Amino acid sequence: MNWIATVARRILGRSSEATDRRDSDTRRADPVGEGIAPGEKASTEAPGLDEWMRAFDLDKEKVQLAQEKSRLAEANARLWKELIERNARLDESAKAQMSAEQALRGMLDREIELIEALLPNIDFLRDSRDVLRDRLKSRRSALMVLRDLSIRPGVIKGTRVQAAEGWLERHFTTGDGPNGRIYYRYSGERCSVVVSYKVDQAADIRYLQTL
Repeated sequence: MNWIATVARRILGRSSEATDRRDSDTRRADPVGEGIAPGEKASTEAPGLDEWMRAFDLDKEKVQLAQEKSRLAEANARLWKELIERNARLDESAKAQMSAEQALRGMLDREIELIEALLPNIDFLRDSRDVLRDRLKSRRSALMVLRDLSIRPGVIKGTRVQAAEGWLERHFTTGDGPNGRIYYRYSGERCSVVVSYKVDQAADIRYLQTL
């Protein structure tokens, strides 16, 4: 803006010189001040430098505000783009995880089907299949007990469940310790079982009492 101020000063300087010449001519032509009322200023007075500079300062502020507005708009657009891209990546990750979980569940379902095929005389009651499929860290101990119940019914020894007549129980290791429970009862060659945890024993016994 310095060059604008310089030009303005030059223009104002010339205007002032011209005004002074006109005033001088007027005084010579009208020494007593005819045509101008007492206290009235000549209408040819040029605008002051301060007014010009204030006008230029306002223009400068407008330019700065416009630049700041443009910068904020660009930053806002960039943030929205990053947010949309991040959500897209999260969606892809969630889809991949869901696909992996579905694949794992499908594999576990096929394993449970295989277990049932290998233990044709075992009847899994309540949520025993879900416990075997989803809740056990290790199924090896439980499967060994179930195998014995299936093929060696006269050899395996269980503990009688006092509150549920005809039911026996065997402990097994879940992968977190010997906190697994298999409740079983024979009816001819078939064996009904409930696979559960020790922590659920009270609820399990109430269920067995209804059978």
